Amino acid sequence: MGQCMSIKGHGPHRGALRGARDGGNIWWVAPSYNVSNEFWRDLKRSCAGTWIDKDEVERRIEFAPPEGMRRGGSVTLKSADRPDSLRGSGLDGLIVDEFASIKRDAWIESLRPTLSDKNGWAALIGTPKGFNLFWDIFQAAENREQWERWQRPSSDNPLISAEELALAREDMGGFAFGQEYEARFDSEGRGIFQREWLAQFVDVAPRCKRYIRYWDKSASETGDYSVGVLMGHGEDDLLYVIDVVRGQWSPHARNEVIEQTAELDVQAYGKDLELWIEKEPGGTSKEVTLIHARLWARFSPRFDPPVTAKLTRWRPFAAQCEAGRVRIARGKWNRPWIDELVNVGPDDREYDHDDQADATAGACNKILLKPEQKPSLPPRGAAGLGRFSR
Repeated sequence: MGQCMSIKGHGPHRGALRGARDGGNIWWVAPSYNVSNEFWRDLKRSCAGTWIDKDEVERRIEFAPPEGMRRGGSVTLKSADRPDSLRGSGLDGLIVDEFASIKRDAWIESLRPTLSDKNGWAALIGTPKGFNLFWDIFQAAENREQWERWQRPSSDNPLISAEELALAREDMGGFAFGQEYEARFDSEGRGIFQREWLAQFVDVAPRCKRYIRYWDKSASETGDYSVGVLMGHGEDDLLYVIDVVRGQWSPHARNEVIEQTAELDVQAYGKDLELWIEKEPGGTSKEVTLIHARLWARFSPRFDPPVTAKLTRWRPFAAQCEAGRVRIARGKWNRPWIDELVNVGPDDREYDHDDQADATAGACNKILLKPEQKPSLPPRGAAGLGRFSR
């Protein structure tokens, strides 16, 4: 369901169940054991009442021999966590789900060789994740006689309405939507924030129903910056970036700035303000968090576990900017804040700092995804490719 991109060969694609019922030895491979558990449950439901044997340990279902054959076929669920475990005898058919998440070694050294003995078919399915192995095989398949490829966006799925797709694009932003719903191979790179998205200013932000001051901390006077971003969630459902405090301070000086800023914020916004502080990374995180919780107890601080995937952290705010839902209160901090956001990217070597981007995204994420809520997204799209015998 959802968008789908696939490559398949000119030979008959009978699928895992039909191939096994015709006497074939079929593997269905998932990128991890947890994901393969979901497939195993689905497979058992699909085959209920038709198998002659089921092995819960090996996660294999066996079928009766077709007429005229001495041996029956089987479908076995595998996970690609450990590529060496995928080495085996020749396969008649192979389905690899979420292929973009499969390690290159798992395909090249383990899975691909299993098709040669019996000239077996393969179906490689998944959602694109940049220009990786999935992209390489997708491109190569165009000029291979035994391969065929196809691509389907979520708009082809009658179960997903045009209104839902429009909302998903607005919420996720162009890049993430293109990958998840349009099966587009793309690379985010620089430019996750466009300068034209950060051009809607207000002289004074209106009274908001909720305020977040989010701190991304550093303990250096020469390296990274400590940044506290104040963001409001307006009654008009827009996001207002109201203030940015930024500096290179020693731990003691930084803590004084955080405390002084919190005092001013509480005076201005009272109970509508939430103070969020990113937790220290490493083994001392718990100890430092307890110290700061006592130090700033009167502000009821909340502590956020660090998110190491930068793009995952930034995308929600980028989507809000792209959708025109962000307003910026005029201030001296505007230019350095905007300049940093439009220059950040996934490669740390390409830009100097991302502390303002991190703190801004932290504030946005706390507004959009309240702790008691779990985000719910519609069915994701998929992309795939396959190789079949003639």
